[in-house]
Amino acid sequence: MKKGIAFAVSCLLVMMMVSGGTAAKAIQAKFGHGNNPTDPRHEAAVLFAQLVAEKTDGAIEVQVFPSASLGSDEDMIEQLQLNISQFAAPGVGTISPLAPDLNVLEMPFLFDSFEKAWKVLDGPVGQRLVEPLPPKGIRVLAFWENGFRNVTNGRRPIEKPEDLVGLKIRVPNWEMSIATFQAMEAQVTPMAWPEVYLALQQGTIDAQENPLTVIAQAGLYEVQRYLSLTRHQYSPLPLLVSERFWQSLSKEHQDAIMEAAHEAKVFHRNRIASDDERLVSELQAKGMIVSDPDIEPFREKAQAVYKRYGERFGSLLDEILAGTE
Repeated sequence: MKKGIAFAVSCLLVMMMVSGGTAAKAIQAKFGHGNNPTDPRHEAAVLFAQLVAEKTDGAIEVQVFPSASLGSDEDMIEQLQLNISQFAAPGVGTISPLAPDLNVLEMPFLFDSFEKAWKVLDGPVGQRLVEPLPPKGIRVLAFWENGFRNVTNGRRPIEKPEDLVGLKIRVPNWEMSIATFQAMEAQVTPMAWPEVYLALQQGTIDAQENPLTVIAQAGLYEVQRYLSLTRHQYSPLPLLVSERFWQSLSKEHQDAIMEAAHEAKVFHRNRIASDDERLVSELQAKGMIVSDPDIEPFREKAQAVYKRYGERFGSLLDEILAGTE
């Protein structure tokens, strides 16, 4: 009798340990991005991680790695494909080699407002653009925000396209960014983001272009004197998930992650859009000389890019332009 009771108790203890261990063992996921911990991108990533934990009742834990601590954007894409890490938020140009039509989103002066860009990204065009990605190991959960890109430099105010001629400007190694500044006759220098601050400080390059939030958070006002509000390119930010990781999840967990992605998207978009005016004043207070040039001459110069790529994007570009009118 005593042996029977002892056996029953031991079985109960084992069951409690197993069930307790199972409940406590959350799915671990890594989320990498290239911006620093004070950047809105990091805030959105942290919010996303919190929302995933809440919506899955703690079953999925997302750890965020800022400041390119998991590597470059290109490195993080490879990690997603191998399911070494599970989430990333790189520039759209980083994934365009896997889905070339995504390049259309970064045609110069394609959008003149956040709202017009969001309408395209959240509609049928946005869905079609990302369809080639899952078979290549990554999936877009939502388009977060990067903002409109502007030029900074240490040489002179940029008031007209001619002011860019010969200027050694860093751009990301993205097809549309390179083509845009080649059309402006600048000396284009593709460079990884973590190298940019030192290159500006040492004079290896004269200029760079980025959204205002990146310019401010990276402290580029310390190494750049002039800011020109060219708004030459809209830059969406795709939130990516590893396809292998995604397919390993239950439908319930997939739905929870999608909800978290879209709630964090709303936060990130509103934050970036509302920050632009404030950041101009802050950058001026930090000593930057700000110019707000007439965009039309820059737009005319950029028509060379449309002539070069118009046939390639064809009806897709026409559909986007019609949707922004």
